[in-house]
Amino acid sequence: QDSYLNPNSQIALDNVEFQDNFGGETVILLFSANDVAGLIEGENLAKLNAVTEEMRSVDNVRSVITPPVSITFSDALL
Repeated sequence: QDSYLNPNSQIALDNVEFQDNFGGETVILLFSANDVAGLIEGENLAKLNAVTEEMRSVDNVRSVITPPVSITFSDALL
């Protein structure tokens, strides 16, 4: 997260402490400026769904929130 937070900021320091106490994983953000919607369609959606199911099958994983899950959840709230 040091790529988008100033490592000396209070937010970054709090984040490090939070991850030390509760864990944290590498976050990878991918996007295409030309076709963001395409990231959750067709083959990409199928792959995201497959990865979601694979992650859910890992012991001690309690929740998996991918872009399609987030969008479905947000849509349901509306």
